[in-house]
Amino acid sequence: IPIAQSLLKGGLLSPPSLIKGLGYYPAIGEIILAVFLFLQIPLNLFNLLAIVILFLVLYLLGKSFGLKRDASIIFATSFCLLNSVIRLLTNQRIDIWLAIFFSASLYFLNKPEKSNWYFAKLGTFLGLLIGVKYSGLFYAFILLIIYIKDLIKNLNLKRFLYFVVPLITLGLFWYIRNYILTGNPIYPGNFLFFKGHPDFDIQIWNPIISSFYWPRGLWLWAQAMISEYLIWITLMFIVPIIAIKNQKSLKTPLKNLARIGVYNFLFYLVIPSWPINYYSDVRYLYTSFIVFILFIFIYFKNSKNLINLYLLSVLSSASLFAQLYYRPKFILIWLLLISLFIFKMKPDIPKRFI
Repeated sequence: IPIAQSLLKGGLLSPPSLIKGLGYYPAIGEIILAVFLFLQIPLNLFNLLAIVILFLVLYLLGKSFGLKRDASIIFATSFCLLNSVIRLLTNQRIDIWLAIFFSASLYFLNKPEKSNWYFAKLGTFLGLLIGVKYSGLFYAFILLIIYIKDLIKNLNLKRFLYFVVPLITLGLFWYIRNYILTGNPIYPGNFLFFKGHPDFDIQIWNPIISSFYWPRGLWLWAQAMISEYLIWITLMFIVPIIAIKNQKSLKTPLKNLARIGVYNFLFYLVIPSWPINYYSDVRYLYTSFIVFILFIFIYFKNSKNLINLYLLSVLSSASLFAQLYYRPKFILIWLLLISLFIFKMKPDIPKRFI
């Protein structure tokens, strides 16, 4: 909020003086928040709007990978109703917006076109991804590395300019600004020979170090993962196993998703993160679980197991309602109602979804 307030006062080139130099963070998310402040829209709606947009983007992403309408809806709903996502509903953290920009970038990369407008849209969303958070720079790099061959085929000088102008304006601008002001493009962080803020000590910790050097760290991390991602936590093991076991027969789109999910997960393990923020910081895995869940939906889209996947998705989403006011026993009522619904509708499910 202080960064958004500073932007409203013309602080684009003069970041606010916050503790540990946090005012220098890329601020695309804070620009959106500044619009809320300017229009006097309640800030509690910041992430409510984000979840609505994320659902629509994930729905389109599912369809772009060949899922049918109903499967895309269930895929989008499954992610948007994760505990980790709903937890951010009433605050101003920018991770849901990062998930939007990441998913939109993946959507365009999966469907390359030979047009200036296409490259302008791709550059815009990759720029937003890079400009919303420092980690977005890595996610954009991974996406471009995996899809670079398809991009180059359709690229010429004019399309390159359409691509790179929004990429620099929305994304790389923040790193250029920080380098000019501080001599460090990712200030306040330390990176290679770039010196960060002297009090920016969060880089001492990351999920790997916390898991092994913090009391009961690995157990706390496992609890956080299960609590926030529920049944989908198994995909961090299942997806790589499927990809390795079927590497010769697996189609390229699925191989790409598996690579993106695994690379993003490995990156999460070294992202600066305080040990006391186990539950909060697993939100850094949004970009992994979006592609993990999408992978498994695509993998089973023509299989009888798709029905079981739908049921697991519904049950996982339904468990959320039992936790809204911490009434865990209410899940039994939801399970009973859903089981009755499934028992009654099951004969029609294959016709509807396959």
